[in-house]
Amino acid sequence: MKTSSQRMLTRIVHIMSGTMIGLYFYSPLGLDSSFQAAVKFIVIPLVAVSGLWMWKSEAIRKWIKHG
Repeated sequence: MKTSSQRMLTRIVHIMSGTMIGLYFYSPLGLDSSFQAAVKFIVIPLVAVSGLWMWKSEAIRKWIKHG
């Protein structure tokens, strides 16, 4: 996958996950226990990983390549 395509996919995942967190706080969906579990255990870690990847992807690639 090209770097530009990977960057665009990561941004889309990050924005969509952030939207899910917004729904958790600002909509009635936040009261649903299954939605709460999905946000806590899937969406929040996904936002963290995608954010770190956007921030440090080059350093991670170098570390993987040399490690």
